[in-house]
Amino acid sequence: MKSGILKLLAGVSLVAVSSLGVVPAGAAPSPGVITGGNDATVNAPELDGWTNLAIVDTTNPISGTGFLTQWSFFPGRTGNVELLVVRPSTTGTDPQSATNQIIYVSPEVTVSSTQVEGKLPVVESLPTPAWVQQGDLIGLYFVENAGVIPFTGCNCVGSSGSVYYTAPSFDSPTSVAVGQTLTYGDGRTSPETGGAVTRDYSFSVSGYASGAFCKDGGWEGAGIFANQGACVSFFATQNDVPIGSANSSWN
Repeated sequence: MKSGILKLLAGVSLVAVSSLGVVPAGAAPSPGVITGGNDATVNAPELDGWTNLAIVDTTNPISGTGFLTQWSFFPGRTGNVELLVVRPSTTGTDPQSATNQIIYVSPEVTVSSTQVEGKLPVVESLPTPAWVQQGDLIGLYFVENAGVIPFTGCNCVGSSGSVYYTAPSFDSPTSVAVGQTLTYGDGRTSPETGGAVTRDYSFSVSGYASGAFCKDGGWEGAGIFANQGACVSFFATQNDVPIGSANSSWN
């Protein structure tokens, strides 16, 4: 199904597939559910002070191939943030030496003072489900402000860890986009110095790797299936690339 005939269908609303709630990463997911990231319910004590900061978390990759339908995070500070999904190359196991391409960027989310004061996880549905593969990584881009999602762990740069700073980062007047290749570095010296830190950011993703995604209008939200039966058949036959996927690398 690797056809380029159908292009990205933007602006299609997601219907009734955001009922997963906050799915803690690392916990055994329900059959057909995929997860990634960390525990979004943790009110962690640390926040990034740098602006325009991008990070990629290699600790808990996306657990299966399918559609992401939502992401969750703990609101630590007011500001703007985007979810990233990054595909590392298969050449080499060291993330710093791999090619890391952004395959999905979520709509920008604005964290309000009410959400911060409420001290409850924020659950955001993805307007168009994102097709991902097992092993893809998730990350964050703090848009024109300091970090809004808290973390536990080492509040330092250059340490040994599994969370990587990326370029652009650290006050760079730029943005992130699908198709962009990321270079990991600490943002203050050269990328070769490393940028890994030992941290657990309070955010996660969840979605479906089975025909359960197709129920209750989910097939319509994907924008690529003629009917629910076609959606169920897609998962049953384990096709690896849906026509018209929301990820531009397959269009």
